[in-house]
Amino acid sequence: LLDTSGPWGWEGGAVLVYNSGHISPWTVQEIVPDGEGGAVMSWYDAADLSTFEVWVQRVDADGNLMFPANGAQASTNSEDRLHMNPSAFFYPEEGYTLVFWVEENDNQNQYGVYGQKFLPGGQRMWADGGLELVPLGSSQISFVRAQGDPDGIYVSYLRGSGNASVRTHRLLYSGWDEWGPVTLSAASLGGKDDLIQCPGCWGSGILAWCDNRNDYGIYAQNINPDGTMGPPTGVETEPGLAAPSLAVTANPAMGCADLVFSTPAGGEVSLLVFDLSGRSVATLVDGSLPAGEHEASWAAGDGVPSGVYLVVLRAGGLAVQARIVLL
Repeated sequence: LLDTSGPWGWEGGAVLVYNSGHISPWTVQEIVPDGEGGAVMSWYDAADLSTFEVWVQRVDADGNLMFPANGAQASTNSEDRLHMNPSAFFYPEEGYTLVFWVEENDNQNQYGVYGQKFLPGGQRMWADGGLELVPLGSSQISFVRAQGDPDGIYVSYLRGSGNASVRTHRLLYSGWDEWGPVTLSAASLGGKDDLIQCPGCWGSGILAWCDNRNDYGIYAQNINPDGTMGPPTGVETEPGLAAPSLAVTANPAMGCADLVFSTPAGGEVSLLVFDLSGRSVATLVDGSLPAGEHEASWAAGDGVPSGVYLVVLRAGGLAVQARIVLL
């Protein structure tokens, strides 16, 4: 892992994450920010081309490895199981790192979804074999995606080999499966590929994928913490009804961001700032405002790291958002 900009304090240097030399050429490794200036990485290797293992590593803001050299192993159940295609994230409130992956049998004709939670030093918390979320079955599973928020975890995946469905579970950090699976897009609608997932507003999750129901296109759907769908990811207003507007006047922002927003009608208004994990960072407006144009500012403060943030305006039953790049 090479840093050339210096935010981790090792400008021009490199941190060795893994050098066992067993990563398959078709492996797509994942790296995500930990919200504290560091990053979490997950990958799987194939030491003997028949045993596939999932590994996780966290690097802190100073470039220190938080887990053992070459990573922490997610599951030691390797006698008749393969562990592949992981997706990991960091839960800063408790210092946990979590990872979910595709579990297969030796013959690669049975598929499931398993997960693991690590303590800050890389110790496994959900038993050595991991947590079973989806038991092994004959339906192929691919593109496991995981994200966390302060209240729980969304784990999503594609199920099916030709025509596939998009499914999501919601877990508590204890490992309890709160609900799921919920089908966001049915297999009867056609083939799907390249599933991605990111946090939405107010604890929701947003998923997007390649879809061939009408030739080829990109479809998206969001899901709420209670398992319900929507509202739609894009706001459509009724004819003649103006939508609120929101703009960041100077972007990127040096510690303080100035915003201009309009409300087409008087009433309750909220203006909130979120980080990319979905956590609320600041409340700028929460109350009644008249119709018209308004201004607000967000002074991030010394404890807020640089990065990308979402500011969300809700007014008149509608919502719009803008990005703030904080330097």
